Order: sequence, then C-alpha cells, then structure tokens
Amino acid sequence: MRNHRLLTIIGTSIVSLLSGLLPTIAAPDLTYSGASRYKDAKDNIYIITGSENEITYADVAVTKAPYSDACGFIALKLSDSNSPFPSAIAFNGISDTVGSIPLVIEKSPYKCVNGVAQWKGTPQTGVFQTSVTNANSSITVKNIYYPPVRTGGAFKQGLIAYTATLVKNVKPNACGFILTPVYANSQKKKSGTLSINGSSINIASLPVNPNPPDCVGGKTLTGSATAVATFGGSSLYRTLKNIYF
Repeated sequence: MRNHRLLTIIGTSIVSLLSGLLPTIAAPDLTYSGASRYKDAKDNIYIITGSENEITYADVAVTKAPYSDACGFIALKLSDSNSPFPSAIAFNGISDTVGSIPLVIEKSPYKCVNGVAQWKGTPQTGVFQTSVTNANSSITVKNIYYPPVRTGGAFKQGLIAYTATLVKNVKPNACGFILTPVYANSQKKKSGTLSINGSSINIASLPVNPNPPDCVGGKTLTGSATAVATFGGSSLYRTLKNIYF
C-alpha cells in the first residue's frame, strides 16, 4: 500500500515537473492553407470540426444480385433509416416506379413452404410491396416482391439496380476531425453529389493536402502514418490539457 502511494506521488511529481518545463501550445492546427475542408490524394475528405456533421451521398448507384426462393420469388428489403426510398427500381432491366407498385396491407402476406407459395389474403401474381412503420422510431421498412413471371422461376439470379441517397451523421474523432471517403458504402460506390450539413461540396475543387493528419490513440500525427507531431522542432510538448511525446 505504501509502495503504491509512493509510486503515485512520484508519477504525479514527474507530470507536474514536465508540465512546468515543456512549452504550452494550443491543440495542433489541422487546417490546410486556411481550409477546414480538404482532401488527400485518394479523394478522402477531411473536415476539421468539433461537432457532429450530417453527410449526404446522393446519386449512389446500388446493385444487388439475389437468387429467387424455391417458389420463384425475390424479395428486396428497403429501409428509410439512413436513406430515402428510391423513386424507381430496375429488375433485370425493367424499371418499376416504387410509388406505383401495388401495396399489400398484410405485414407478412407471403411465405414459401417446401416450394409452395402460401398467402395471407389474395395471392399475388405480379410485383407487389409491403410497408411497415415502427411507431417508436418512425422508420419505415418496405419489402418489394418479384414473382416467378419476372424472376424466371425457382433459384434464378436476378439483377436489381437503383439510385440511392445515403445520409450519415458522423462525429469527429478524438483529434478533432472527420475523415470520410467519397464512396458511400462498403461496395465503394462513388457518390455523384456529396453535401455536408446541407451544403453541396465540389470534391474536384477541394484543396489537396499531400500530408493529411492521422489520429492514433487520440494523438494527432502529421506528415505520414509514422510521423510524429512536433512543436518548435521538438517531439515532446504539451497542450493546455495533455503532454505529447
């Protein structure tokens, strides 16, 4: 117990000594040539901010290639949790206007059992959709069903394509910036239009920072992934709250 207290006292004394000897600076300036928004050589966008930003990716090309079930139906599930519903969807090259697809009131009107379609209510032979809104979250989920006449039968692969707008609320990292790619999802579908907090961003006109910052363990690194931030040529310095070394 005494040793623990002694180590605590020694550690506190060292921090106090360093705080008194090292130069005090504000947090590193992460702007580039005065710009708080810029990009790197790969078009990744950096936003210097202390608050959450709403980032909207518009005109994102989405493609899916699902297989039909044993009854010959393909179901496409859509949610408006982070994206408005597309206005039109193409299935195997034929476009359907989402607002014109017949709506079936039943929550789960169809299921396939041992290759036989079972229905709640009237059997459907054409494209149809269901729509359910969560009363607590106000999130709506749509399921669009493509029948055998469109899919070609059981276990056939279809091609679904549509254009989407994706909205993400992104908080800055511990170093005070947001790093966002120009692609909107894991499939790396590039966005035709990108906006931040409602303001359209011209990606081509953003300045290119050849040595953008990196954030590792809450410390800002500049120059490269292995470089260390410095102040006055020293790699050991302190801010008003932290010591960097």
